[in-house]
Amino acid sequence: MTKSTAEAPLTFQDKFVAFIDILGFKSMVEASEAGGGRSVSDLIDLMHDLGTAESKAEVQAHGPPICPESHRIARDVGFELTQASDCAIVSTEVSPAGLIHILNHCWIAAMVLLRKGALIRGYITRGRIHHAGATVLGTGYHSAYKSEQGVTAFRIDVDEIGTPFIEIDPMVQAYLRDETDPCVREMADRMTRSYEGVTAIYPFKTMSHSFGIGAGFDAEREKRSNENVRRRIQRYRDAIAGQPDAGSEKVARKTRHYLAALDAQLEIADQTDGMIDFLSSPITPNYPGR
Repeated sequence: MTKSTAEAPLTFQDKFVAFIDILGFKSMVEASEAGGGRSVSDLIDLMHDLGTAESKAEVQAHGPPICPESHRIARDVGFELTQASDCAIVSTEVSPAGLIHILNHCWIAAMVLLRKGALIRGYITRGRIHHAGATVLGTGYHSAYKSEQGVTAFRIDVDEIGTPFIEIDPMVQAYLRDETDPCVREMADRMTRSYEGVTAIYPFKTMSHSFGIGAGFDAEREKRSNENVRRRIQRYRDAIAGQPDAGSEKVARKTRHYLAALDAQLEIADQTDGMIDFLSSPITPNYPGR
């Protein structure tokens, strides 16, 4: 049997494609080489936070853990991951399950890096790609790579380019809106935020304490839980503000986005305390401030 008949020809596929990048990584490496900043082990951990061979193997063995009933073409939703230094290329099949998995992968990477005081930027699009292990080529990859540098999500200044978020291409937003199921749309809503027509991965949305009102309502317990959330947010804020080069103008322009978002979550925590106090106090005509 000849090779041409034994093996299927290599092709480009229509896939969702993400290019994600750790911001300021070069400066981190330079600081580490000079004996300051993060250790080599810390830098390697940051690189691994973008995804590893183990995370790919887990999806191949069990399928993606999120929205398991959503429609898919392949069990592993065509998940491919190529990680090199401070960036990663991720791709999945074009299906509801494929889309929510690539969004979830990017959301987890953003959240884990946030906890370690690192910023991430990227772009999620749809296009033709040949992606197999370390081999990546195709216009879908080039589009994601080029667009990552021009992200404008949640910009503060009108001319600001390169904000520290993973932006989602309008064609991917259209697929999410028109072709997916309720589970995918609900989970995507938890991971993203839209503003002025631009949608991006937003790792701050889930940083709030929610509680139910009923016979088991315990105000002190809820306030303790809310205080734990507040302390966690403050730790994230301290980690971002405490970057070794946080004083430079370039880094400060990037970190102000995260600091503002974290401050907003701290305000929500304060409002939650106020609501708990109101619900646990004797009945009054109006909620304070109304």
